[in-house]
Amino acid sequence: GITGRLAGDVNGPKIEASCNYGNILNETEATYNYLGGIVGYSTVVATIGSESGPCINYGQIRNTGPSSNSSINGQPNIAVAGIIGGILTKPCTVECCSNLNSVFNYSQLAFGGPDGINKTTVGGIVAFSATESIIRDCCNSAPVYSCNDSTGTKMSRSYTGGILGYSYRKALGSFSGNTNEAEVKSDGLHVFDDSVGGLIGLVDAVATDLSSCSNNADVINLATRTESDVLSDGTKATAVCIGGIVGHHSGSGTLYDCINTGTIINTASEYHSGSNMGGIAGQMSSNGKIKTCSNQGNVLHTAEPTTASLYYSLGGIVGLSSGAIAISDNCTNSGRIEKSAVTSVKNNHYIGGILGRNNAQGTSISDCSNIGDGSTGKGCTISSSPTNNVYMGGILGHTNKTISISRCTNSGAVKRAAIHCVSSASSDVSIVMYALAIPY
Repeated sequence: GITGRLAGDVNGPKIEASCNYGNILNETEATYNYLGGIVGYSTVVATIGSESGPCINYGQIRNTGPSSNSSINGQPNIAVAGIIGGILTKPCTVECCSNLNSVFNYSQLAFGGPDGINKTTVGGIVAFSATESIIRDCCNSAPVYSCNDSTGTKMSRSYTGGILGYSYRKALGSFSGNTNEAEVKSDGLHVFDDSVGGLIGLVDAVATDLSSCSNNADVINLATRTESDVLSDGTKATAVCIGGIVGHHSGSGTLYDCINTGTIINTASEYHSGSNMGGIAGQMSSNGKIKTCSNQGNVLHTAEPTTASLYYSLGGIVGLSSGAIAISDNCTNSGRIEKSAVTSVKNNHYIGGILGRNNAQGTSISDCSNIGDGSTGKGCTISSSPTNNVYMGGILGHTNKTISISRCTNSGAVKRAAIHCVSSASSDVSIVMYALAIPY
């Protein structure tokens, strides 16, 4: 909207107190399509917005142009955002920026195949960052929507967030004080890898901290995959990750003082892996920490699976822990955690008021509470056939590794409709000092 590209040997350009009122539209096929309300993309150290000179986008950002190549070196083919599409090689500071119009991507893949996967990132403020950038005190107030539609063997990876779509490799310098106030939605067909979050879709970077952030709108996944979505080496499509703050956090940073009030919804049928859904994070896959975070939104999975042996992990704070994480310091859930689809296909369901499923040695949960009242619809609920494996608990749904739970309380209902629920651990569980996670 203000400039297409910041590049060359110039370091330190500033764009402050600037507004875009025009619609930014692309319908053209290209190797890379990067769209932003203020900047398309940057490869230099730059500042966009400041406390004294915020930048605001008022125009619609809309991409319907496909990419004509597969993703190279992690860089997305398509990056669409309200403020800046891509931050590629050198860090930028994006501060006090606001997006006030819809950010929309609809891509029909022009290139694909078993090992040629397009990568799409969409964000309310920033779509993609591969640097130690600073993103703080920004607000998205308009819908963020990404749809990757394809046919045949073409597949895509999709990362969608209310503030940032995808953080890649290098830890963000700072991500704090950001707020999302509008719906975030991922849609499409043959989406091989899908992460969607109220603030960030995917954090694929070490030691990235997220602090004092809030999501106050629904986070929705409609994207589906089919049985044929398999790489030539046999690798199957990954689980969908959906979270109120971050869809999937694979780094070792800390999430603290974050709040989600939006509803987390998955209505898509999955093949191969299932889904991970959490009020704060869908999945944590490294030694990260979550402190003083609160989820007040419902976590709802309503899809009806058509294949067996899938895994569904739903938690008030985290859906799946595949790294030794620590959830502590008065993290609370007051939302309803519900898997409501009725199906005769045998699958595995893990539902917990704080953590749905733990797959990592050394995870700990301390000083946390699941607050709810069965009469008001709060707590953990599932409606399923007797053939399904169901593991539920007010704090933890299931673990197959050693975990420590201390000083935790549950006051929420834990119910399996018409059938008594099961709370199970297949490895060592240490529950000490007033820990209550009792299903009934």
